[in-house]
Amino acid sequence: MPDIRLDALASNTPAHRIYERLGFEYRGKQHLYVENTGWTDFYFFEYKHDY
Repeated sequence: MPDIRLDALASNTPAHRIYERLGFEYRGKQHLYVENTGWTDFYFFEYKHDY
């Protein structure tokens, strides 16, 4: 099974807490352009499967 990555707006702290509670790990931040919001910071979370 592949690893899973979720992205969330940096300001979306409720999502960050849910992802971490589900076993996702914070992997970094990126400043990206999104058409409906302009330049925005996103946090990346990753779930790595144990094989």
